[in-house]
Amino acid sequence: MTLMTDDKITPVTDRILKDALLQYCEFYQIDPQTVVDQAVSDFLGHHDQTVISLVHGYAEMATLNSEICREYSGCEAKID
Repeated sequence: MTLMTDDKITPVTDRILKDALLQYCEFYQIDPQTVVDQAVSDFLGHHDQTVISLVHGYAEMATLNSEICREYSGCEAKID
């Protein structure tokens, strides 16, 4: 079994995983590529949420850092 990605083929090399996938697909009469596509989509969706959370956190920190800079910029001006 292979996974198609932009004209490249990435084989599923874990024999136990491949066998489990093929047994599952045979039992439920599902195309293995459909299962792989859904699994990859779910995986990326989960990781996209992690990245979105990180970006949101960095944006909040940028706002906080800007507030701190504004608050203490007067102190630096007095030193010069």
